[in-house]
Amino acid sequence: MPTATSQLVPEPTKRNALARCWPELLCAILFGAWWFAAPAYRTLTEPDEGRYAEIPREMLTSGDWIVPHLNGIQYLEKPPLQFWATAAAYKALGITNFNSRLWSVGLGFLGLWIIYAIGRVQFGLAAGRYAALIAASSPLYVFIAQVNVLDMGLAFFLTCALGSFLQAQRQRQQPHWMWLCWCALALGFLQKGLVALALPALALLIFSLVQRDLALWRRLHLLAGLLIFSVVTLPWLLLMTQHSPEFLEFFFVHEHLMRFATTVHDRVQPWWFFIAISLVGTLPWWTAIGVGVREACKQSTNATTFATERFMLIWAITIVAFFSMSASKLAPYIVPVVAPLALLAGAELARRAIHVGGWRHLLPAWLIAASAAATPWWLPALQSTRIRHESYTVFSHWLAAAGVLIALAAATAFALARSRAVEKQMVAVAALSFGLCSGLTVISCGTNSLEMVRGGPSIGAAFAPFMRDDTPLYCVGTYPQTLIFALRRTCVLVQYYGELNPKLAGGAAHWLPSLEQFTARWSQQPNAVAMLNPIYFERLRALGVPLQAIARDEVIVLAIHPRVRN
Repeated sequence: MPTATSQLVPEPTKRNALARCWPELLCAILFGAWWFAAPAYRTLTEPDEGRYAEIPREMLTSGDWIVPHLNGIQYLEKPPLQFWATAAAYKALGITNFNSRLWSVGLGFLGLWIIYAIGRVQFGLAAGRYAALIAASSPLYVFIAQVNVLDMGLAFFLTCALGSFLQAQRQRQQPHWMWLCWCALALGFLQKGLVALALPALALLIFSLVQRDLALWRRLHLLAGLLIFSVVTLPWLLLMTQHSPEFLEFFFVHEHLMRFATTVHDRVQPWWFFIAISLVGTLPWWTAIGVGVREACKQSTNATTFATERFMLIWAITIVAFFSMSASKLAPYIVPVVAPLALLAGAELARRAIHVGGWRHLLPAWLIAASAAATPWWLPALQSTRIRHESYTVFSHWLAAAGVLIALAAATAFALARSRAVEKQMVAVAALSFGLCSGLTVISCGTNSLEMVRGGPSIGAAFAPFMRDDTPLYCVGTYPQTLIFALRRTCVLVQYYGELNPKLAGGAAHWLPSLEQFTARWSQQPNAVAMLNPIYFERLRALGVPLQAIARDEVIVLAIHPRVRN
């Protein structure tokens, strides 16, 4: 029978555990409040957020969870994992802007804890905390986590694969870590495609050659890994092939090989584009990252010990180099680079190799703060039209508020770090990180003020008196994807392709190839409504087509037939 003394032993242990984890709990509350509140406030951004919100909505309403559809037309460009997750969120929580972002926002926040866990296991508790704080305040990571695109999900699964792989090298007698790594890669494939395999394979090849450690490949558990990968991915691939015979050629050739090797998608940028994005996207932490990169380069090439930091560096370089070689370049592609760079920087901060309060460390934060705070004096003046001038004036006030927040955070970090005490350095980094995250989130919220010049869903309210469930809806020379999602409707596309392929299933019912065909239909459907490119609107009006504008901004005109009455 336990004594009274033995019964009291666990209680101090519980208190000590709570005392040790309270910084993590506090950060979860403070950062989480910003992280999840901002996506609920912001309108969707054209076009990607509208597209990746609409596809799951159509998946849910049609009941077809195998073949994604956009505007009623088969959409074969991307894998389905994020669409499945978002459709499930719609079913459970309702179809809203926030729920359309929940997968990306949630994985972005969870990814911070994965980075924390990797840093803690590989370099110690302090390194894990520093790495997570750095990632949580890197502009590239914060901005991409706030929007509904596929790249944050890919970054999350690649980071999980990185952590599992590194742990497998520490505990080589426990193959389940490599199994977990293969599972993460399979989910990454279902999130974004073959890039989830290409990046780790290329990084591993380069690392094994640099370290002269070809035996590393024997520790990958290839047979078990390929079996896991196949079990996770093959069912969807086989079902897609059955439902759409052209899928394999379109998905693997057009969307992977052609996207990488040609400019067919018209996303051309200079070779240094992703280098610049990586630098700007991690700007506040250049000093710590630079020291981390330098120390990783110094690691031994001895194959008897696994060079963790060098592998992280090669992982980061591979990501930048791979996407830089691609002919198709978009800024979100590079977000997986943040995790390894944050881990390298966190390790050096934990080793006290950097004085956080030093002017060189805080200079980037001061530059961001000063640039943002000064925008009301110059940003609106760059806009020529009245609407643009007014929109950018409002946006500049958000930027100025963000600059003040970041300046206060930098001043707090400077004051705390002057003593060079270990505890105060951690608090200084946390204060700087929270201020940066807050300021960046305010900037993200401020983009709402640009809706009239970038296109957005709010203008769609003008259609409310004229639309019923059976009202024909046309999109002429344009396809405003955020507005389509806001209306919860598909439309008939007129003389527009974009990313849609009208030759696929569903195209015939949702596409007209010419303005003449639209004119013929429009004249026979006085209850129809249309969204038009302003140039097309003026052209049709000049030809005598009966169109009455009920709302317009710089990118779209909403029109009804003049015979329609409210």
